Amino acid sequence: MNEFAPVLDDGAVAIARVLANDHVADVVEALNHEPRETAIELLCAVPFERLVEIFDQPELESAPELVEALPRGRRT
Repeated sequence: MNEFAPVLDDGAVAIARVLANDHVADVVEALNHEPRETAIELLCAVPFERLVEIFDQPELESAPELVEALPRGRRT
């Protein structure tokens, strides 16, 4: 019934800020090296427009699984 969004620690918030501003190819490379759970948390923290840019990159590994793991509101 009650759903709780994951809470990012200070380090993850800092990483998310970098991901929001870095070159998209660098972002995809960084996400490909993160554990799935961390990648999902980071993707939840970036602006929606940036999320679209990231998922538009064919180099993003496991993109379908990452999309499925995002909260419904982030998938539209």
